Amino acid sequence: MPQKESELAHEQRAERISATIALLQAQKSEIEASGIVAPPGCSVARYQAKGQKHHYWYYQLRANHAIFPKTNKENEYSRFQPERKGGKSSTHRWSFSSD
Repeated sequence: MPQKESELAHEQRAERISATIALLQAQKSEIEASGIVAPPGCSVARYQAKGQKHHYWYYQLRANHAIFPKTNKENEYSRFQPERKGGKSSTHRWSFSSD
């Protein structure tokens, strides 16, 4: 009897895993269809800076290689792009090079 229960538990677990994978694939497709998605090899870093009175959270987009256009130099790229302070309601779209 325990073996049949174990097999049933494995089958149920496999079904839940398959359903979760299908859900995640659907969510990934929705995100990709919604607009700009960072290229592979990018991540967002959150770090804290200390002001005179408070600590502030900032976000930075990082890449494995230089893809972010520099603001003060043409045809030069950086691996890092700073972002706004955390908690602001306005959204910012990072820009990427087409290379």
